Amino acid sequence: EEMEEFDNEEPRAPMTKHQRQQEKIKKQIAELEERSMKKKSWELNGEVDGKNRPENSLLEIDADWETMTRPKPEVAVERTESLEEMIKRRIADERWDDVTPKQAPKPMTTDEGPELSQEKSKVGLGEVYEKEYLHQSLGVEREDGHDGTREEARALFAKICRKLDALSNFNFAPRPSVPDAKVTPSVAAIAMEEITPIG
Repeated sequence: EEMEEFDNEEPRAPMTKHQRQQEKIKKQIAELEERSMKKKSWELNGEVDGKNRPENSLLEIDADWETMTRPKPEVAVERTESLEEMIKRRIADERWDDVTPKQAPKPMTTDEGPELSQEKSKVGLGEVYEKEYLHQSLGVEREDGHDGTREEARALFAKICRKLDALSNFNFAPRPSVPDAKVTPSVAAIAMEEITPIG
């Protein structure tokens, strides 16, 4: 009869790696569930009175529980001596290792800031653009009174450029010739005739 039962059973297919892992996990879960359902000893049940535990049972267990507070360092003569030696050595070497405090930035007062004019400009932006256009296209002189300053700045810039060229070239670079004649702006003849007064 037993032989007939074995004959009637279908042959088992070999299990895959995933199936073996799943079966192993199921066995572990069953063991953990069985262990958690068993009655626990008194030390694992939380707070227990003397009435709820056997007599002198606390002496038999290793009562070492983890605490969140860090243990205080043990005071030893060797430790304090080494600390004192280190402090004396640092004082002798003048190694203070103090943190230098950051200085807060000073608030800017009205005296330190650049002076800005609070008055409105009397010349409109359109007039400024018009004067700039006339100067560039027709060669009309600017009337802002800074012509001398502009010429001085151009001369200084040319002088600096000459010195830089002399320093950076291996060969002698002659000074560029400056024409004495006044150059007229390159303006069409018709435009020049239009601004000439008649009469």
